[in-house]
Amino acid sequence: HEDCCVFIKGSPSDRDEDSATLKMIAGDIFPLDQVREKLSRYINIMIDIQKISNLNSLPENDSIIKWAKKALDKKYKGAEIVIRIVDVDESRELNKIWCKKNYATNVLSFPVSKPIKQAPNLLGDVVICANIVVTEAKEQNKNIDEHYAHLIIHGILHLQGYDHQSQDEANIMENKEINILNNLGYTNPYEIRPK
Repeated sequence: HEDCCVFIKGSPSDRDEDSATLKMIAGDIFPLDQVREKLSRYINIMIDIQKISNLNSLPENDSIIKWAKKALDKKYKGAEIVIRIVDVDESRELNKIWCKKNYATNVLSFPVSKPIKQAPNLLGDVVICANIVVTEAKEQNKNIDEHYAHLIIHGILHLQGYDHQSQDEANIMENKEINILNNLGYTNPYEIRPK
């Protein structure tokens, strides 16, 4: 995961405390706090899925939600997460701005550094580059959804403080990823697969 970037100091999203964020539910527009109240009766995690990529091979929302829920430790089960699936240009731009690397990468994680008044449960953003997911899946002989699952789980683990800067940290994080993916019926993403 040498290209993986976790930006610790904040997030690129527009979430200043004075912004009036709106969400659309069932054709009606509600302020975000009302949306949270309505949804909290049905789910204990709120995931804002943003599919910006023009590729056709994007995962289904239900799958993304399932993967995200499995990735969360118990203490974060009430979290709010943004999962944004983008094309190469946006990934490159975010990687350049926040990580000082001038190329697109498969996953970027942006943990929230301090609670935000309008979104006190916001854990952060995970940005996935669809083009790179497809390319890596082909190169590594993986199912595309399986690779999306791995990268979304990887990104969400970063939001919770997991990292791979040292070998010990990498072992802990990779074992957690392997176990989560195994529980979802997927194989070890770190095993080399024959072509």
